[in-house]
Amino acid sequence: MKALYLIQDSTSIPQKYAYMVNTIKEYISRDWIISFYHTYREGNQCADFMAKLGANSMDCLGIFTEPPHCLYSLLLSDSMRTIYTRV
Repeated sequence: MKALYLIQDSTSIPQKYAYMVNTIKEYISRDWIISFYHTYREGNQCADFMAKLGANSMDCLGIFTEPPHCLYSLLLSDSMRTIYTRV
């Protein structure tokens, strides 16, 4: 939620995020149709899975030519528009 605030409303950006936030703001200002919405991790389990995978990795950068095997069931659920409740 804080990231969304920094991108949409903030005029004072912490230095360590300034480059990334300003780059995103530059993309938003272009003549594209871009929207940002907050969603809880239950609503985007694929992104949550990949974030956890990256956090547990010793590599600085991981490039996948296809989804990790464990992600297939989440992608299937996402494609079927499965609804999850927040607990």
